[in-house]
Amino acid sequence: MKKYLEIFLHSLFWVFTGYFFLKYSFIRPTLGVHLEIFSTILIALVIYLNYFIFYPYLFKRNHRILYIIVSLLSVGIITIIESSIAVPVINKSLFLPEKLMNDYIRSVYFLTFLRDLGFVIFFIILKFYTVAVKVNQLEKEKFTIENTYLRSRIAPHFLYNVLNSIYADSITKNEKLPDYIFQLSKLLHYYVDESHRDKVSIVEELDFYRRYLELENKRFDYKVQVSLNIDPNIPNLSIAPLLFEPILNNAFKYVQKDESGKIDISISMIHHNEIQFSCINTKWLELKNEIDSTSKGLSNLKSRLELLYPGKHELLINNTDTNFNATLKVKLT
Repeated sequence: MKKYLEIFLHSLFWVFTGYFFLKYSFIRPTLGVHLEIFSTILIALVIYLNYFIFYPYLFKRNHRILYIIVSLLSVGIITIIESSIAVPVINKSLFLPEKLMNDYIRSVYFLTFLRDLGFVIFFIILKFYTVAVKVNQLEKEKFTIENTYLRSRIAPHFLYNVLNSIYADSITKNEKLPDYIFQLSKLLHYYVDESHRDKVSIVEELDFYRRYLELENKRFDYKVQVSLNIDPNIPNLSIAPLLFEPILNNAFKYVQKDESGKIDISISMIHHNEIQFSCINTKWLELKNEIDSTSKGLSNLKSRLELLYPGKHELLINNTDTNFNATLKVKLT
């Protein structure tokens, strides 16, 4: 449908152009219906040659100088044809001294060239604009698809770990199991209702992390020492949902599962629009080789950051024999 509309609009443009040439020819005397239509067709021919041949086979293949030369030559050729047709009409219509007539004819050639070049330049700009709009639209669609895909991987990754723990508790008939399930339902509610939005408020996001930490703490019978420090002066800006979850997930996955395990989390504003998230956890030495490998969660996080905050984030990882430290800075506006 869009293609047919484009064809209709182009056809309408050339009908009005031909009519304008017939009624208001300021460069030279009107040539008559047939010759003005022929002149319009010549201009249209050069423009669509540019559209469908010169642009794709020269410009898009980086033969820019050749493209310009060919475009100018094509305009020059139709200028010569149009002006040559116009000269006999001019000689019959105007009665001027020979020198003045020659000057006038030269001006007709020059002005016709400028007019036709103007048409070509207009359509080249239109072509560039159309291509830019399509590229921008494709980039937006690609961004949406990739971001949706990356976000869709977060919930299954989280659920896998939590459900494993619930399964283990169900085998031992842990009396805390109903409460685990209730807390999990709250987190799932956030995943379903909020995480598919492009942005959420920081207040909502921080509430999610508090519940998340509470559930993880319960999983390990509060053996792991977890501290959460949140700057009370954080303004209620908007942020991409679940941005810090992969780091927290890794912290609980690789921390010691006894009283010696520690996780220290801090969230603060370092500028009026830049938030800093920091997470330090002691490492379970038996999993040293696995910890040193690149986790899927962090790889997912890096991909999301490149999509959502290109040039506006900094992720620092410090991996030692005993500790894993991740610091993420994000400019939110």
